[in-house]
Amino acid sequence: MPESVFGLPKQKKEPMTDASHVRNAMARFDQVKDVSDADRDLAFANIKKRPSTSTSR
Repeated sequence: MPESVFGLPKQKKEPMTDASHVRNAMARFDQVKDVSDADRDLAFANIKKRPSTSTSR
């Protein structure tokens, strides 16, 4: 999968290939380990760009 489908592209974590995966990424966002705050900010921005992301951080 291309990096653009991941919430955390460098680590290839939190794949967001469809709305179900986006919701799952949001639900587990704070459980991801071994990422910096900057990576989390990037992931949240990537998650917000995807469909079905009405949840705010």
